[in-house]
Amino acid sequence: MRIAPTLLLAALIAPLAAPAYADKPTPAAAADAAKREVQITVDATTTLAGTLLSPKSSKQGAPAVLLIHDAGGSRADVKDLADKFFKQGFFVLSVDLRGHGQSAVAGAEFSTLDDQAKTTLWNAALADVKASLSFLREQPGVQVASLSLVGYRTGCTLVTRYALRDEAVRALALVDPQADQYGLSVMKDVEGLGGLPTLVVLPKGDDRSEKRLVEAASRATSDKNADALTVLPSKEGSGTTLDDKRVPAEIVKWIQGRVSPQKGKR
Repeated sequence: MRIAPTLLLAALIAPLAAPAYADKPTPAAAADAAKREVQITVDATTTLAGTLLSPKSSKQGAPAVLLIHDAGGSRADVKDLADKFFKQGFFVLSVDLRGHGQSAVAGAEFSTLDDQAKTTLWNAALADVKASLSFLREQPGVQVASLSLVGYRTGCTLVTRYALRDEAVRALALVDPQADQYGLSVMKDVEGLGGLPTLVVLPKGDDRSEKRLVEAASRATSDKNADALTVLPSKEGSGTTLDDKRVPAEIVKWIQGRVSPQKGKR
């Protein structure tokens, strides 16, 4: 069968022209590459839903931060904070702890449990923090020597207790810490942190227990590192601490100054 010359020419040109468009990813595709919904296996019965934000790769790699939400909350609570860390070049992992958000399974939703069951579940979530940090360490491009933890409200109990066990943690931020919850005591654990750089973000009109928390941290850090403890008071009085638009940016700036000093001095 004879092929018309114009049709033959079009057939030859088309395969050559296509790659010129295929090599240009759309903004949506670039966003998908930077943000991934992930599943983190803790043990045979527990899998966590999480969101991983990955910066552009570099030869030096990038620091990483794990965000832990409040009891009864979800990773959506810290989304804005996660976005700010990502924009400053961090790998960022936020997860729904067991019994929370998309990690909840039938019959084990945190909000439906009695107080004793909540305490048991919350203490078991220490394994979630460990598994999540292990997941972060495995990501290509992560500076494994520059890992930080951020806890929000009751989440502070988990990150403080975990930081006592893992010397690889470089910095710790406690946002609106709840001193004693579900059998875990930030008040007690913070005294064992020694010289670990620790940021405490207090809500407006902080009560006596929160002031005692700062005093405990001060006693623990003064001998080893007088500059280890930083206190940031929030100006937000009607909403949550993170509703103070200044707070997320200050948290990122503070941690950046501890894990990447050359950037933190901008």
